Amino acid sequence: MTTRKKKSRRIPLSVGLAIGALGVAFGDIGTSPLYTINALFYGIGQTAVTHNNILGGISLIFWILTLVVTVKYIIYVFRASYQGEGGVLALRALVASVQKRSKPLLLIIMVFASTLLLSDGFITPAISVLSAVEGLNVATSFFTDYTVPIAAIILTILFTLQRKGTHKIGKIFGPVMVIWFVVIGALGLHQIILTPGILAALNPYYAFEFIGNAGLYHFMIAMGAIVLATTGGESMYADLGHFGKKPIRQGWFYLAYWMLILNYVGQGAYLLSGQPVISGNVFFSLVPTINLPLELTQILAPDTAHIIAFAPIYFMVVLATISTVIASQALITGAFSLTSQAMALDMIPKLNIVHTHRHHKGQIYIPAINWILLIGCLVLVFFFQSSSNLTDAYGLAVSGVMLSTTLAMFQIAKYKWKWPTWRTWLIFGTFLVIDATLLASTSLKLPTGGYVPVGMGLLMFAIVIAWNWGRDLVRSAHVSFMTYASHRDMAWLVNAKRNLMRDREYVEQERERKYVELDRAVVFLVSRPVTKLTDNIPIILRIFMKRHGAMPKHIIFLTIIQEKRPFVAAENRIKVVDFDYNIMSVTAHYGFMQAPDGLDILHTLKRNGYIGMSLHRCTVEASEEEVFVAKTAQFIDKLRVKVYLFFKRISPGAWHYFQLDTKPGLSKTVIPIVLGKQGWRIEIPEFALEAAEEYIDPDTRKPTSIQFGRPRSR
Repeated sequence: MTTRKKKSRRIPLSVGLAIGALGVAFGDIGTSPLYTINALFYGIGQTAVTHNNILGGISLIFWILTLVVTVKYIIYVFRASYQGEGGVLALRALVASVQKRSKPLLLIIMVFASTLLLSDGFITPAISVLSAVEGLNVATSFFTDYTVPIAAIILTILFTLQRKGTHKIGKIFGPVMVIWFVVIGALGLHQIILTPGILAALNPYYAFEFIGNAGLYHFMIAMGAIVLATTGGESMYADLGHFGKKPIRQGWFYLAYWMLILNYVGQGAYLLSGQPVISGNVFFSLVPTINLPLELTQILAPDTAHIIAFAPIYFMVVLATISTVIASQALITGAFSLTSQAMALDMIPKLNIVHTHRHHKGQIYIPAINWILLIGCLVLVFFFQSSSNLTDAYGLAVSGVMLSTTLAMFQIAKYKWKWPTWRTWLIFGTFLVIDATLLASTSLKLPTGGYVPVGMGLLMFAIVIAWNWGRDLVRSAHVSFMTYASHRDMAWLVNAKRNLMRDREYVEQERERKYVELDRAVVFLVSRPVTKLTDNIPIILRIFMKRHGAMPKHIIFLTIIQEKRPFVAAENRIKVVDFDYNIMSVTAHYGFMQAPDGLDILHTLKRNGYIGMSLHRCTVEASEEEVFVAKTAQFIDKLRVKVYLFFKRISPGAWHYFQLDTKPGLSKTVIPIVLGKQGWRIEIPEFALEAAEEYIDPDTRKPTSIQFGRPRSR
């Protein structure tokens, strides 16, 4: 009986997750039939509507969808999860973990692929919503001039509502997409029954015949449209951590794959039958109209009769619009998640993150990304005017990401799965040829629209490069300073605290400095964990002591580290090193898919007795670097610093990212970093009270203008 109970519980859970996956993971690929066939025969594909071209085009769509999405992603790539997570950044982390000497070029390619995937967040909502609204033109010409404004209004509402979160309406996404897949499958099946000759397209012979007859250039142009059928494959992989392999595979094999095939083949059957394609829209031409009896049409007003006759099309437009909004929502949520992961890995500047649900920290809203995406979508909608034109900008980014995934899979198969070389090349070599062909085909779109995702991707990649350049040099400045200040280690601090607790006043013999004890606990937010007596004293404490001439009664060094793995279990999160004399170091570990919560860490320390006094008497001291550029610095370095400082200014501090900017009290310490001819260095000048007549530049060793207060040598 116990076994039966377990089984009865598992089945609904599995089905529920599969339905949930349909509402999130399959939104992008599920709405591709709206524009793929249109693009192939009436748009960028430039393919003549002939018997052989119809069979060949549908055959290529069937086999590309089967090989790339079903075999490559669902069967093989889904096995390459990193601690249950999928996506470009998770795959990059997996490659780095299985091959310690990973080729830097591959890792750089995957970073660029992540920027391409983010650029896709501009195009997918625009083309999806626009293609759905265009269905109105099949029913009536009245909306022809209003298609673009209607799509813009829908997108504006969608992005405006992001700050409220999707937890209230998210539960209906899955059921709506189930209805969508069933309806598009039924529409396709109806046409297949009417024109069964289209089933010959399942024979790969017609795909090869199409390739042979089209010629290289026209074949490449056609493939630039056919790739649109696969655009959601990478999104499914990115959602692996939300639902798991099994539910996504169930949703694909039990419903989505077959309904997509039925619809694509059904659209081919409609073309093969020779029926008129209304407004160049094959998808909505599949929807039947209601033939009203003549007697009824004479009774009803013309507008009423028209609405009743075209009611199925209006219903389909509404369903398609809702489905494309759901698909767009999945892309927007994915963009937030990808940005959050990149911030956690310190690849890009920190941005303000709003948690839209108090209990589910994975539901986030990033205002800056949201409004940038909205502006980008609106610009694309008004610039390209139609989904047919917008397909010129679509597909290049996705094909680039798919190729980078295949390159990474070579490393996974060889070093993680221990496959023999022949097997690796047989399977992923085949996918490499397909993906390279798709990338080459979509590259032909560069002059007509492909520049949009490439330009956005390059811009975001430049931001990644500039940010990491600045962060690396700031870190090197800290390292060089700590090397200089090696005589101030934790052993010195412990000794000073011991003497201070004994005498209530400690005099440092070397410089005759006096330190007193402050009756409070201070948490110093530091970037490097302090675990040994030989570790250097964090610079933020040195500045605190110089500024106040005092040491806190309780000194707590807090380091929050986001690992290059998705999750860290709660029981393994916090590690405490007690140096005695009220000095302790706390290191908290989070995964890049988790939201660090500094306040929660402090409460945990209090519950466990590490912080004995009430939190209102505990302050947090956070550091903030201020970069100064010496006149002797090179021009290119000055330019780089300006770019880095721009992003640093718009980036909230670490204390905000770690949710420490509300409670308890927060104090910020400025760490001056100077860029000179000899690189970056940290300087902590001590100013004498008397006015100086000249100041010696540390780079040139020459006097400069008169200043008040001359820095004394350290």
